Amino acid sequence: MKVGLNHVAFLVSNIESALEAVSFPNDLLGKIEEFPSEGTRELYIGKDNQMGRLLLMEAIGDGPYKSALEKRGPGLHHIALDVENVDTYVGQLTGSGWLMHPASLKFYNHNRQVYLSRPATPVLMEIQERKEIMNGNHFIERVVVPFKELRLLESLACSKLAIGDRVQIFGQNNEEIKLHGI
Repeated sequence: MKVGLNHVAFLVSNIESALEAVSFPNDLLGKIEEFPSEGTRELYIGKDNQMGRLLLMEAIGDGPYKSALEKRGPGLHHIALDVENVDTYVGQLTGSGWLMHPASLKFYNHNRQVYLSRPATPVLMEIQERKEIMNGNHFIERVVVPFKELRLLESLACSKLAIGDRVQIFGQNNEEIKLHGI
């Protein structure tokens, strides 16, 4: 099954402050959008026609994002993968160690997406069904995540993910995108 990297989401205290800490050309910055029902302000970095964009999320109200920010501070929140069929993909993960996050019940029937989690794993995985998986033209070419177990990474079957001792994001030409200031 084809698996594509859709976006990598970082939770930040304030989007404008995060943008001051890192610099991106203006043509890569999307429009800041507010989602009161989700409790977030969000900004995508990367061109609209690119996969693997960076998503900055700011908690603006009570809810899971504010709780996550208070508990863990700013940093990597989730990685979104596109798959052709959510049911088949999740079925292939049986026995891998990934657990269905309770929030999945809210999104599955309406959006055909689920969230996967694992204790002691510093990231949620968002799995979303798409009719077409685009694998070219990525803003983010590789994401390094400190998975404790290699089988967790391998079970996701996404060539854009790698295991390391800390979170790192690499763009085109294998250049690290420095996000330490956010």
